[in-house]
Amino acid sequence: MSELDLSVVIFAFNEEANIGPVLTELRGWLATNEPSSEIVFVDDGSSDGTSAEAAKALSGTVHQLVRHETNRGIGAALKTGVRAAQGHWVTFLPADGQI
Repeated sequence: MSELDLSVVIFAFNEEANIGPVLTELRGWLATNEPSSEIVFVDDGSSDGTSAEAAKALSGTVHQLVRHETNRGIGAALKTGVRAAQGHWVTFLPADGQI
C-alpha cells in the first residue's frame, strides 16, 4: 500500500496566469487537512508558461509534473494523472480553479 493517502490530479491547458494562485491555495489546504498527499500536475500540451509556473508553485512539496507534448484533451490528462498517482485515493481539480 502507498504511503500517500491522497493524490490530487490537476489538469491544465494554457493556464499560466491562474496556476500559481490555484496551486498555492491547494498546497495550503492539503498541508492543513491532508498532509499525507501529493499533487500530480498534468500539463496537457500548453503553449504558454503553464509548466514553468506550476514547477515554481510546487517547489518544496510532494508532487509530480507530467507534460503531454500536444493537447490531448481532458480524458487523456485524467488518465495520465491516474497512472502517475501514488496515493491510495485519487481526486481531480481543473487548473482554472473554477471547481
